[in-house]
Amino acid sequence: MHALLTLAAALLMPALLAPPPALADGPRALTVEQWRRDLRVLADTLVAVHRDAFHRLSRAAFERQVAALDRRIPRLSDHEVIVGLAEIAAAIGDGHTRLTLPEDPAVAFSRAHTPTPLPKRRELLFHHLPLRLYLYGDGLFVQQATAVAREALGARVVRIGTMSAEEALEAMRPLIERDNEMGFKLLAPARLAIPEVLHARGVVADPSSVRVVLRGRDGREFALDLAPLEPFAPATWIDARDSAAAVPLWLRDPGRTFWVEYLPRDRAVYAQVNRIADDSLETLAQFSRRLARVVDGHAVERVILDLRLNAGGDNALGRGLVLALARSRKADRPGRLYAIVGRGTFSAAMTLASQLEQWTHTVFVGEPTGSSPSAFGDPRKVRLPHSGLTVRISTVYWRGWTTAEDRPWIAPQLPAEPSSEDYRLGRDPALEAALAFPARDGLAGVLRETLRRGDIESAAIALDCFHNDPASADESTEQLVNRLARELLQQDRAAEAATVFWLNAHDYPRSAAAHAGRGEALERAGETRQALESYRRALALDPGNADLARKVEALERRGEGLRE
Repeated sequence: MHALLTLAAALLMPALLAPPPALADGPRALTVEQWRRDLRVLADTLVAVHRDAFHRLSRAAFERQVAALDRRIPRLSDHEVIVGLAEIAAAIGDGHTRLTLPEDPAVAFSRAHTPTPLPKRRELLFHHLPLRLYLYGDGLFVQQATAVAREALGARVVRIGTMSAEEALEAMRPLIERDNEMGFKLLAPARLAIPEVLHARGVVADPSSVRVVLRGRDGREFALDLAPLEPFAPATWIDARDSAAAVPLWLRDPGRTFWVEYLPRDRAVYAQVNRIADDSLETLAQFSRRLARVVDGHAVERVILDLRLNAGGDNALGRGLVLALARSRKADRPGRLYAIVGRGTFSAAMTLASQLEQWTHTVFVGEPTGSSPSAFGDPRKVRLPHSGLTVRISTVYWRGWTTAEDRPWIAPQLPAEPSSEDYRLGRDPALEAALAFPARDGLAGVLRETLRRGDIESAAIALDCFHNDPASADESTEQLVNRLARELLQQDRAAEAATVFWLNAHDYPRSAAAHAGRGEALERAGETRQALESYRRALALDPGNADLARKVEALERRGEGLRE
């Protein structure tokens, strides 16, 4: 990411010689008719190029939104029109389709893999506040700031302009391109640092001075009136992390494409892959081979693959990494292989995560992924004729490996959302969770943890992977799953227990214990008819079981039309 931004900044250096754009209302950079022409090109191109432009939004609703912006253009400033265009692109409803806001690439947050040209008129450039925000588990905080806003570092955002932090975040929603809510959590804080966006969305009345109310660690609230940074002016960012805190592994070298390190104290191999791409010195396939050699050459209890900062790349290149891990008997065993994912795991990194889920025994750790297993991607860049703004439009639909095309993300079996205090102190709760998990418990530990949280989908996937792995195909899970289902029953979680017993009965249809357990769980859940059906199946498999016979007789005596 850093390399791309540096290249883009170098390409755009001549812009530094031009006078800075003004934030205040003034003459338009484009005429009303020019903006209307750009709007029409945007609308027509979205429909023509997108793989399925109306998969979420109806054509009628889309056309109403376009017509509404067209009517408002004569009354809007340039930056308000740009935000309106961005809202129309975002309304398509996928994380790749978007209008890229015209920002200085050195300060903009971007998931793009290629540089974005500047708009044709410098007056169209957006500004940036001297803050970078992040939405932690405990709220919206200032993660970085320049020297003029040093006081804000590590403080919680209480208000921006006329809105509370929560209201301001919600005001960003219409222009956030996303596949799921994690995409919103990633991108909305970045939009809150753009004064033109704040003004267009009604958060502030004057984009040239933004009042931010903050709460420090001591509980004291204070206000800062912040002037925006000038585009392309050098800026040094100060981090909220305590200077005495060690830099956590995942932030040690985010600019590298991929790297690996053995952690001897933890008997773990940690690998971070930040782009699905070849490096200048090593292809991803070569790195994958090197990773396998590191695993083979050390005493290893677990292998941890960190994809938190990976916004994607080339879908075809992830195959080598999946193969290297799947072929490693030291790595690819239940409870031994972990992938740390989160809101930044997107696009080709999402495809990689989905392939790991399908073909390996990966335990996912951290936050839900920032993309969906089934999602649109491979965007084509289109430049609007008068403004020169860049639109990216998805052209391909990537389907996930399960039949559930509406899965919003891959959820972690070991959730670990960072807090602001974690960040300040250099703690990494996701890595800590992966290192602390009892790897020796294998499949039993993975299933127990997922079921403890009620994540039956992940448990079913783990069982499916285990049963379809030639290395474990002959190992029975019947007694293990029955035992875990009974643990749920003991916790008064009858409905969940019934589902787990059903999974076991599906895998072992001649298991009287699985059918009987499901009957008991359903009976406790008040599903009498289904309970009787399960008891009858169990009795047919174990006709000499007097206890089952009594249960069938008791339910049949209740009446309610249950007798066949």
